[in-house]
Amino acid sequence: MGKQSASLTARRLKRRYLGATNNLTLGGSDVFGELAGIAAELVAETDGPHRVVAYVLYMFFRSAAYDFSDRPVSVLEASDFNAAYHQHVLAAIEYVLDEDPDPNRVAAIYDPIIGAHIAHIPLGAAHP
Repeated sequence: MGKQSASLTARRLKRRYLGATNNLTLGGSDVFGELAGIAAELVAETDGPHRVVAYVLYMFFRSAAYDFSDRPVSVLEASDFNAAYHQHVLAAIEYVLDEDPDPNRVAAIYDPIIGAHIAHIPLGAAHP
């Protein structure tokens, strides 16, 4: 897969993510599952630092889909979750869209998403 294909997939991920946040539908496991699927495509289409960040996005969306499955999610919980991650998720998507990314920025993208997500997980929560 080429850079053009990865760029199209990254733009589709960004559009879908922003659409979900603007429509207040981000917080349901179906939406997170769809975003995880797009991120998985991006993992397959990228390499190097792009692939690392795409994989972080995939794992984040997949984990969020699992966390929010089989239970009702309040508007407040979804809003708090989105507020905690929005800036970091957008930074990760923008990184994947960058044609010449700085590999040293991977940790700066990885740490806030994974660290914030770990802090958000309720004690005793099971993960895939």
